[in-house]
Amino acid sequence: MGYRACVEGRDISHASSKAESTLSAADGKPTDAGIGVIVAGSMAGVLALLVAAVPVLLPLLPSQIRAMIPVLPGM
Repeated sequence: MGYRACVEGRDISHASSKAESTLSAADGKPTDAGIGVIVAGSMAGVLALLVAAVPVLLPLLPSQIRAMIPVLPGM
């Protein structure tokens, strides 16, 4: 990937070039590490959406189901 930056005329540091080559192959496709970063980021995003939606959706649930869900004090 560092070679591509050189061909495109970009000036990048050695550390940045090393990070790019760790996450993607020379043809631009993600490596196993890159796929892992993509999956972890996607999972973190979905989890954040769920955590943000709980306070909004909790009052809409029937009381029996609401009683089964552990909630932090103040929610």
